[in-house]
Amino acid sequence: MEDFSFDERRIKAMIEQAERQSKIYKRSHSYQADWLVRGGIGSQEWWVSFPGGSKLQCMSFDRLMADGTNLTDDSNKLLLETVQKWLFHCRMGTITGKPVAEGRWITYFSFAMNLAARANLYKDTYETCSHGFRLFDEDACKAIAETFSQGGWTAALLLKERFISHLLDILPVSFSLEDLISAPDALPVELTREAISYFTRNDLYVSSAQSSTYDKGLLSRDYIGSILGRPSTSLHNANFRLFIRQFEPTLAHDELLQRGVRTNLHSTQNTKTLDEAAEGAMGISSFQDTMSCLKLFFQGHDILPEDIPDIKLNIDQLVLNYKPHLKPGGHTKLLPLDIGFKCLNQACKWITVYGNAIVESLIFYIEQFVSIDEDNSLSKQSVKKNEFFQKTKHLWMTTGMENLPAQPLFQALAISRLQTKEKKNFPVDKNNYKMVMESFYGACAIIIGIIKPIRNIELSTLERNCLSTDRGNNGAFMGHMVGKTGELGANDFIERPIPYVAAHAIQLLQVLGEKLAGIYGDESEYARRLFYIPGRGFKCPSGGIPEWKVNLCINTFCDVVHLPVDKLGRRWYVRIHEMRKFFLLLVHRHVGDSGKELLRYMAGHSNRKHIDDYTDYEPSDSEAVRYESECIDDKLIALENGLLSKDTNQGLLALYTEALKHFKATSIASISNKELLKYLDKMVQQPEFDMTTYKVRLETYDEEIYTIDFAICLGGQKDERYNK
Repeated sequence: MEDFSFDERRIKAMIEQAERQSKIYKRSHSYQADWLVRGGIGSQEWWVSFPGGSKLQCMSFDRLMADGTNLTDDSNKLLLETVQKWLFHCRMGTITGKPVAEGRWITYFSFAMNLAARANLYKDTYETCSHGFRLFDEDACKAIAETFSQGGWTAALLLKERFISHLLDILPVSFSLEDLISAPDALPVELTREAISYFTRNDLYVSSAQSSTYDKGLLSRDYIGSILGRPSTSLHNANFRLFIRQFEPTLAHDELLQRGVRTNLHSTQNTKTLDEAAEGAMGISSFQDTMSCLKLFFQGHDILPEDIPDIKLNIDQLVLNYKPHLKPGGHTKLLPLDIGFKCLNQACKWITVYGNAIVESLIFYIEQFVSIDEDNSLSKQSVKKNEFFQKTKHLWMTTGMENLPAQPLFQALAISRLQTKEKKNFPVDKNNYKMVMESFYGACAIIIGIIKPIRNIELSTLERNCLSTDRGNNGAFMGHMVGKTGELGANDFIERPIPYVAAHAIQLLQVLGEKLAGIYGDESEYARRLFYIPGRGFKCPSGGIPEWKVNLCINTFCDVVHLPVDKLGRRWYVRIHEMRKFFLLLVHRHVGDSGKELLRYMAGHSNRKHIDDYTDYEPSDSEAVRYESECIDDKLIALENGLLSKDTNQGLLALYTEALKHFKATSIASISNKELLKYLDKMVQQPEFDMTTYKVRLETYDEEIYTIDFAICLGGQKDERYNK
């Protein structure tokens, strides 16, 4: 099943890049480019385009600086023009060596804004008004690295200190700034009380969606951002949120740093505890990324010698110097066995038992709702829709199966109303039809994501015509573009066998999407997607942020099927990358030939090669090894931190000793995470190394929830649970 159109795409991409490259050096220093539609050097904003995007994006340089000026003011002219020139050359590829993708360039933009803010913060030291960045030196870079390692841009830009200073300016209190910033996370009650009163009087709290009554409890991030010169979207650092939580009493929790805005019924499994948030240290990967951006900025000296000083940075040495302050690199969490299998079982039930009824009813209702929207004012639409739903909700029957007779859908799923604005106040034993719709999409995403490993962006952007069949061998195939493959932006296209239940889920989504797009009269690009999800009020979807929409539906599914909640009130809201890891570890690396035959039978493939393709998902073998290495890496860190007993983990201890010896290091934390994972990838394939898996109960749950763990044998040393 070769796809010759891919070769055409690659050739077209090569031609387009060659044309761009031929223009780069002709147009770079005039700062004109096809992608820079409006704006130039010195402008307050740029309107830019990206390949494949239909809308222009506004990149605003209108940023408040620490001294109260704006980046676009005359006093900051050199800072502004330098970062704009640098960003232009990055996009053109004259600094990076090749044009950069949209996401990476936006990362550079955010970094440039932060660097300009840092320069302005120390404007007297670097004389930025007359010299811009030209007086930056190695000491300046070391200072950035040191403060960033201790708390990211929150620390590097003194956000806590500046916010406290602002409070002293607006509140009738007489505290010393020096005393307050010495303990910013434990401010005096008198100060926080006055601040809360001030914020309340000035209506600076916004709806938190945290409680059933939707009380205002979240201090406006727009307000905080306006004080600190930061976009509200950049204020998510956990340690900074913990600091601000002192002024958000209604969001207080004894143990968790709850998110201020939450649409789920529970906090997620990734919600930090107060102790974790208090640490403040940055992760190694975040530190490396920021230092790499800093290095790239000074590489701009070759292109902009009059604006950027010649400073050479050694990223590896910086990481080594500050690694003691940094958190070890995090890995994708391994989905617990019970939670993963409950997700899979429930998703299968939703598709096979409820799927047909949900699809048929959605087509019926949305066709009627479109007419209601056309004939009624906005204020009457919701009432009319709910009245119609209540009269007709009994029409839809589930699919009967063995020991599960057919019954009305509204009874099977306890559907009491059409939709609700108070999700958290909705009875836990009841559902509304909007939740049922979202749960169905979530179930389909989970079935595809667990049974056929795929990436988030790949899943959410699947085309509706992604399914094909091989009638000769009785198999179904799913085709899609593969992330992290191909050249020049043209990703590889693959077709892989999928099991029956995944194919059935896709067929249901195809029927639903085709009908809904026709009802809405939608001819947009999004209307051709497999996950074509109606918007608010069951209206025509906008198509924006498809990954977010799919995740929202998965979250609703996890709530509706009541996935377990841990002792701190956190629920595991499953993510696509977690499903990918779950599949590859449990199936690909731990299934023998007999298991493969069973999978082939269940998948509905009569051709043996199909099941090999199914379990050997591109490039699953190397990924499975890497996932195992990540799990071992986590255990090595836990051993080093005293969280695991050396007496019962002799095999792990032997590996720990060998790793230190190999890298001539004194601690695992001092070893490059990337190099350590490479070492572990090779080690797990050595004949003297062996590893077995076993179940272990998670003590963080009251219920009996199990996950898998690894027992190691290296040479003659074995973990206590090895082969048990």
